[in-house]
Amino acid sequence: VDDAWNAADVKYFSVGSEGCAILVTTRNSSVVRAAGAADDDLSPLGPMTSAQAVELLSGGAQLTGDEQAAAEAIALRLGFLPLALALASPVDADVTWAELEEDLLTEIARLETLQVTDADDIDDPDTLKRLSLVGSLNLSLQRLTDDRLLRFTQLAALAEGATFTASAAATVWGTTGSEARETLRYLRSKSLLLAARDPARPTTAYQLHDVLHDRAKRLIEEPVVPDGAGLPGLGSTLAQARHELVEAYRKTITDGCWHTLAPDGYIEHYLVWHMAAAGLNTDLRRLLVEETVDGRNGWYEFQDAHGRPGGFVAHVAAAQTAACADPDGMLAVPLWFELMLASLRSRAGNIPPAIIGRAVEVGLLDVPRALEYSRRSIDGLHRAKAIAAVAGALVDVDRRQLLNEALALAREPAGDHPPDSDRSGVIKEVYLALNDIDADLPDPEEAG
Repeated sequence: VDDAWNAADVKYFSVGSEGCAILVTTRNSSVVRAAGAADDDLSPLGPMTSAQAVELLSGGAQLTGDEQAAAEAIALRLGFLPLALALASPVDADVTWAELEEDLLTEIARLETLQVTDADDIDDPDTLKRLSLVGSLNLSLQRLTDDRLLRFTQLAALAEGATFTASAAATVWGTTGSEARETLRYLRSKSLLLAARDPARPTTAYQLHDVLHDRAKRLIEEPVVPDGAGLPGLGSTLAQARHELVEAYRKTITDGCWHTLAPDGYIEHYLVWHMAAAGLNTDLRRLLVEETVDGRNGWYEFQDAHGRPGGFVAHVAAAQTAACADPDGMLAVPLWFELMLASLRSRAGNIPPAIIGRAVEVGLLDVPRALEYSRRSIDGLHRAKAIAAVAGALVDVDRRQLLNEALALAREPAGDHPPDSDRSGVIKEVYLALNDIDADLPDPEEAG
């Protein structure tokens, strides 16, 4: 689990059986302590050594004496920060080590003169590291052609932390898929993009590091003709850039109907987010009531057809949040979205749990989709029954996790549950299923 910030997120992955281990990287040791790690489990990582930093900076190439000295000076000035080192690397660039050192020192000096700070702050190690990272990033961007810099900047319109494919980049840039792939590979080779590993995707996906995303967002707003030695921007706003992204995708749909959209691994997840971020609330409402030729909800059918029935529910909830935050919106709109959500949850509660379980067994529903239906019910006991039914089709480790979830739901205070005898019956059935996995469980009558 890489770069964890919340203990709750770590706990989701703590599902291994005896003999398994989990490796977590975090910048805050309290996160893993809160997730259950003991002090002996922690392995603090210090900064890179000079030798490690030079190896990263040089790409493992053999250096002459002068090159080695220049590389060590550069690594020290960059605070041995891995991202800064990767960005500054002169490998495959038409620049000598001496030129790189001079360019980097010049850029950092320029940034220092732009700092609104006391002179003493310039000697602060954290300030120097930050300026070194920004200087290294600026040097890397200055090496790009105007066209590649423009494309890097346009990626700022994407959602923070999102992964995207060459197909999505081609739409954003207005290029062919092959051109987009070539540009993405080049940006990745210059450490301006991360390669995102996703087993669910047959094609390579990419991601912007948060530092690079922030820099690209600033370039969106910076003037087209830069002041001094700065980089040229777009002279626009982030909201406008996200609006333009929506319009780029609008050109790909048929008859203005968003449910005809071709999924590309990005837009099917983030279209609603982009509309809300661009202030396109009217488009957002139209999207969620759009109908197919046979009168069905188009966006729901689109999400369901691509294995994301819960995506529609999440999108309605996001639209409701956007409507509540819209100062010019009608008061009835958030209520309308709330009624949509209530209707969806009610419909999910009408599917008998046994039907959901049987559909998984015969392959009519895959497990993620079955769990989406199960968890959408407004009745806690119905959710418990449905999740337990899905669990019956799984192997022991996954089944235990779902049965424990069902048990927790069944044991909630009666509130919206049917008669208590029904609740006790569900608890007993779940315990019997768990007992098939773990014979040491207590008697269900005592535990209930």
